[in-house]
Amino acid sequence: MHMLSVGAAGGQRAVGAFVGVFFILIGSGVGAFGAGFGGGADGLAPDGPDGLFQVVGLVFAAVGMLVVAFGVTVILRAVRFAAWLDGTRAYVRGAYRTRSVDLATAYVHQGAVTGRVGRQAISTATLEARDPATGATLTIPLESAGSGRLPPNELRALADAMSHGRGTSADDQDVLRFAETLRSAR
Repeated sequence: MHMLSVGAAGGQRAVGAFVGVFFILIGSGVGAFGAGFGGGADGLAPDGPDGLFQVVGLVFAAVGMLVVAFGVTVILRAVRFAAWLDGTRAYVRGAYRTRSVDLATAYVHQGAVTGRVGRQAISTATLEARDPATGATLTIPLESAGSGRLPPNELRALADAMSHGRGTSADDQDVLRFAETLRSAR
């Protein structure tokens, strides 16, 4: 098994966990407000013909639950995200599940993920793989968080996995060219 240097570094994981906890606390507060706003034994919300206060309370509670779920996802994504190779099979573990694709048989090409940092758009190169038999897809960042491109040995391992057993078809030639690009990256 060959681990890849993707995912958040220690400090970035801590920031992700902090942001996630912040959203959980906000969501819990909004949900508690909604539960209290809906009324109950204390008689704060009068029972109207349409139960408007109960509906508003339920909406606040639902929004609070969504915000808590978002916070949990942020924490899990920061802590769990990883990618590795086991032979020619690549694995990517996200917040809730692990996906895998055999790079030796998949159609592989270079992609990019664009995000924003403030007003600046940042583009990160990725390896995109799609299993032709199952349609399963996988995205592996080719740059590690904060430290630039993956190390040459990891790029070579990806190139070796995706070029293993390739033939002369047009798709295979595209994959082999991409593999050579990864091998020559410094």
